Amino acid sequence: MTGPLRLRAQMVAARRVRDAAPTGRRPFGVPVYSRHVTAASKLACVAALTAVVGCFRAERLIAVGRGNDAGTDAGATWGPFGPPQEVVGLRSASDDVQDPSLTGDELELYFSSATGGIKHVWRSKWAGSAWGAAAAVSGLSSTRNEEDPKVSTDGLTIYFASDRAGDGLRLYVARRGARDAPWGTPARLEGLGTSVLDRSPAVDEAQVQMVFASQRGTSTTMHLYATSRTNVDAGWQTADALTTITSAWQDVDPALFGGARYLIFASRRAGQGKTADLFQAVRPEPGSPFASNVEPLTELNTDSSEGDPWLSADGRHILFSSDRRGPNRIYEAWRDGAPAVFLLAH
Repeated sequence: MTGPLRLRAQMVAARRVRDAAPTGRRPFGVPVYSRHVTAASKLACVAALTAVVGCFRAERLIAVGRGNDAGTDAGATWGPFGPPQEVVGLRSASDDVQDPSLTGDELELYFSSATGGIKHVWRSKWAGSAWGAAAAVSGLSSTRNEEDPKVSTDGLTIYFASDRAGDGLRLYVARRGARDAPWGTPARLEGLGTSVLDRSPAVDEAQVQMVFASQRGTSTTMHLYATSRTNVDAGWQTADALTTITSAWQDVDPALFGGARYLIFASRRAGQGKTADLFQAVRPEPGSPFASNVEPLTELNTDSSEGDPWLSADGRHILFSSDRRGPNRIYEAWRDGAPAVFLLAH
């Protein structure tokens, strides 16, 4: 088994241990990641900090957290991603494969790929040491294009873009009752606002926050928009532009993670409209504006185009597409986390 495949096998095994554990604690990924921080050690940190800053009110208590506690840690930091490795065996070497998305257990991989000039959503299952043979998902396919699949953590809901209605790319959702059940009939997402086209949907783990790419108004290119809803049965609100991270060039392919506080996306800002690169943005709370000082992922970016990121909830595992070797291929990389300080309550 090669290095990347061995790493994936270790990671999947670690996630299976996580899923079986009664505490439901999130994993740190593969065994080389940082030491596990238990609840007791966190409480010890809280106690120590309380002694130091006892003059502060309890509701302003500061605690030490880690990047794996997605959804509670608004100040997580990570080291750089390691060298990206190509995800092989999905289709032939001459086929474009892009738009990767994994289920939470990382055992199902969805992506888009074209046959005869028409894109469809494809799926592959992890076979223990390699990805199995991929096949187009017939229940999601039409006679037109389907792209940008984003599968939910539990693997029971999938969002994607399609031009099946003949009015440009629009967002759709499909559901299934079990992981081994076929997907139901896709339904178009309504209420997002007037646009020329919508694509690249990205939802958080709770499926109540969504960021997507859209071309609207007088704009001649796509930028990022955000919407939310109160629960998974409610309708999505009219989307608003993420103006704090909007550039003069194309901004697309969002990936939400860490409780919707973190975002990695593709933008052509660095090349002034030429190739796309990956950037990371952060915000203090879901629904609040992202900080404008986005950071390029220089360890993954090349002179070619990078896009279509997918992130694990803990922010340590990334899949993305790149044409660095010719056709678009899917790559993956890992990074370690680091302690961070955050507010327990306000």
